[in-house]
Amino acid sequence: PEFKAFVESLQQEMDGLVSTMPHRLDVDFEAYNPVNFFHALRLQAPEKDEPRTLEEMGTGEQQVLALAFAHAYAKAFHGGLVLIVEEPEAHLHPLAQQWLGYRLRSQCREGLQLVITTHSPAFVDVEGLEGLVLVHKKQGQTRVYQLSRCNLVAKCIELGVPEAKVTVDNVLPFYAANATTDLLSGFFARAVVLVEGPTEVLALPRLLAKRGLQVEREGIAVLGVGGKGNLTKWYRLYTAYGIPCYIVFDNDSRDARSGNQRKDALRTVGVRDAECDQLIDTDAWVVEERYTIFGKDFEHSLRSNFGHYATLESQAKQYGIDSKPFVARWVVDRLDSHSDDPGWGKVEEMVKYLRCMIQEEKGPRVEVPEVEMVDEEDIPF
Repeated sequence: PEFKAFVESLQQEMDGLVSTMPHRLDVDFEAYNPVNFFHALRLQAPEKDEPRTLEEMGTGEQQVLALAFAHAYAKAFHGGLVLIVEEPEAHLHPLAQQWLGYRLRSQCREGLQLVITTHSPAFVDVEGLEGLVLVHKKQGQTRVYQLSRCNLVAKCIELGVPEAKVTVDNVLPFYAANATTDLLSGFFARAVVLVEGPTEVLALPRLLAKRGLQVEREGIAVLGVGGKGNLTKWYRLYTAYGIPCYIVFDNDSRDARSGNQRKDALRTVGVRDAECDQLIDTDAWVVEERYTIFGKDFEHSLRSNFGHYATLESQAKQYGIDSKPFVARWVVDRLDSHSDDPGWGKVEEMVKYLRCMIQEEKGPRVEVPEVEMVDEEDIPF
């Protein structure tokens, strides 16, 4: 009975896990050996009625098969175990990573104890954030961050959330309801730039690159949060985990006429109330150490500070590019980086502050001493 349950469980596990792949896996055991199941295991991998050998399967499929076998074996013969998986995302395309992440979370809810190391946001479970451990280097030392719900609630309150609004019961469901795969990728960044939406996500990295800051190379994630009202919640979460944050927004009053969301964002990064009132009314492009305000809006600020911006916008439309984020990216790519437009001074200020932020993470440069070369004949081993 145990063996039959194992075979059925293994088939179910594989049917679920390989559903995004071209092969269907059928389980069979030859000359059943109760001591070593792997020696008796025979798998068939038909593809459109054509039999395939396991050697023809991709490495990702083989990896998923190993996970299915381990889980089914544990359920059938041990009633459970701790499954340790190193980088489950390896050799899987993004959609397969998301599906595997979903399946693993489902299995954990059924009782599986799982420990994984990963570089993929597909395996970050927001509601299981207490089990998330961030490990990274800071100033030459290994740093580890792990927060309880109580720690996260305390950090939210410290950064401006009213005590009556945040509790240990609602804080993780709240973040889970607002999370996206892109936002979860911020946990793997050296620093995070939080912006309102897709226009800044697409255009800002290109703008910074024209002044020498390649955000991808430096480990800086530019993440759209879906509006001004979401800037502070993600600033609080990343800051709680020791990830430096920079916020970017505009003063477009159509989004929030009262200005409360903009004030909240500014207060969260340490701006005093008296300054907040002035900043939320300005049409100027303001760049400071922890934030940038694109005046009236992103496009208005760039039109005012780059002489050919409006002309390039018209050209983009002639090429059939009419979506605002795509227009902004197309135009920024074609700005003359050698011009004397005043906008380049603003971009250079942003680059300076962002470099300072990541330099704090890197720490001072360590000089490596010269190594004296030794003749091979003098090596005693």
